[in-house]
Amino acid sequence: MPFKTFGAVIALSIGAALMLPAMAADPAPVSAEKPGKPAGAESKQKTLGRYSGWEGKERDLGLVMNMVVKTMNDNDAYQHEVNDALVKHHLTGMQFAKNKGLVAEAVQHEVDTEMPMLKRVAKMIEKSGDKEMALKAVFDQTTCHWQLVLDTESAPGMRRYRSPFGNVLTQTTRLGQNDITEKWIHENWTTPRFMAYAKVLGVEFDVSPWQDDGMITVKLKNYTPAPKQTSAVTN
Repeated sequence: MPFKTFGAVIALSIGAALMLPAMAADPAPVSAEKPGKPAGAESKQKTLGRYSGWEGKERDLGLVMNMVVKTMNDNDAYQHEVNDALVKHHLTGMQFAKNKGLVAEAVQHEVDTEMPMLKRVAKMIEKSGDKEMALKAVFDQTTCHWQLVLDTESAPGMRRYRSPFGNVLTQTTRLGQNDITEKWIHENWTTPRFMAYAKVLGVEFDVSPWQDDGMITVKLKNYTPAPKQTSAVTN
């Protein structure tokens, strides 16, 4: 089967699979219109097992999966990964900053770009006292991280992941496109950004030094888990 046809089949199959639960289920209960909503506007009451979150977006997911299959099938020069394009853009930007002697300025620009989000979360942390929100903001709830890093280990007060740059950097270095290393990236780009993020968020991060296996660990300094909320049981 030609690859283009195979990718289309995969896309259609996934889209169809996502549609099955919605087609098989009874019509979802509809809530009454709320004041302030446009006439005729309705909101579906999501029921466990009934909705995938992709209702109406099955074609979009099919196209995404088609892209994933095409990317993973591209292994002539080297085995491409799903995040390749994003990694290459990061490497290009970092190499430019290094060549022009603007690394510190580039890091600050990155922080300034994230400033609206960082300040909003900082207020939430100050109000709630929950410092875990800082890690959630930087790692868990932003596509800037989890589209670049495909797998992140999470634990209270800690996040751990492998540097995403090595696979592509091996190839771009061979071609003479980059002369930076993962260690250089960690020390001049990754760690300074995390430290700057933490300062705005009102917390302190402990970022592990570079390791040959590429694993990076970020911890909250002086972290104490918030006590679990318990409710009294009365008869």
